[in-house]
Amino acid sequence: MKNRVIIITIIIVTIILGCNKEIVIYMPPNKALPTINSLFSPNEQIKINLTKSTSPLFGLPKIIDDALVLLYEDDNLADTLVYTENGLYVSEIIAKIGSAYRVEVFCKGHKTCCAYDTVPDFPVLSGCIFSDSALIDKDGYYISKAELSINNIGTKTGYYEIKMYARYFDGLGIENLSTLYFSQLNNSDPVILESGVSYLDNTVLIFSNNLFLNESYILPIYYQDYNNQAGKYYSNYDLIVSMWAISPNYYKYKCSEIIQNYNGSGLFTPGNNLSAMPVSNYSNVENGFGIFAAYSTTTDTFPKQ
Repeated sequence: MKNRVIIITIIIVTIILGCNKEIVIYMPPNKALPTINSLFSPNEQIKINLTKSTSPLFGLPKIIDDALVLLYEDDNLADTLVYTENGLYVSEIIAKIGSAYRVEVFCKGHKTCCAYDTVPDFPVLSGCIFSDSALIDKDGYYISKAELSINNIGTKTGYYEIKMYARYFDGLGIENLSTLYFSQLNNSDPVILESGVSYLDNTVLIFSNNLFLNESYILPIYYQDYNNQAGKYYSNYDLIVSMWAISPNYYKYKCSEIIQNYNGSGLFTPGNNLSAMPVSNYSNVENGFGIFAAYSTTTDTFPKQ
């Protein structure tokens, strides 16, 4: 009986090993197109990085250093960008709130690339209260809670991004900043969940005002400070809130980036999804790839009460 089991095992292993078949996957050649990358904000010069797209199998994108780059402000030709280095083109134009900008890129051998966006107004964060250890998770770590008061003016859909930090001072008065991580399980407010990506990235919150048009809103946010769970400064810190008003193009780009990063996480990370379909980053560039999008930001510091 024992010999029979051994023989059957050998047969099964042989069959499994013999089932290997070489599969050739055809990857069509990637069409090289100009790629524009520019995220710009008010009171700063508009800059774009210009490269030529390539397949990941063929190394880094090629820098384009001989393009003609024109910038339009509210449909008026405003500037010709100057090339500096590493694919970076710089304008003397300082972006302004409410102005619409269009960039046109002329590259040899390619159709004219163009993209446009409008700079959103600054977000209005009228107040914030926060408390430590509002909850304790299953592993015994503290979960804190902040309530942000957001003022919304008008009935137009606006898009926002939030990052938060804790500021501590040690015994010598030296400032220490700690990135705060959002509790994906406890942040269940409908405003946060509407984007559909809030559970994929615990470093940023991205949402719209669709659920509180023409109203003010108090947004509850649960967060954790992994770096100071046991630190002596844990209960004595200032909360720094960086709130961005982002354009619709920026919002779509950020959502696609979050999904792509989640699907492409490493094998042993929580975000890994081996069955996920690849996701391309959103692009608003005509005849090319990339993103040309605007944002404005307000950063406030709220002392511990």
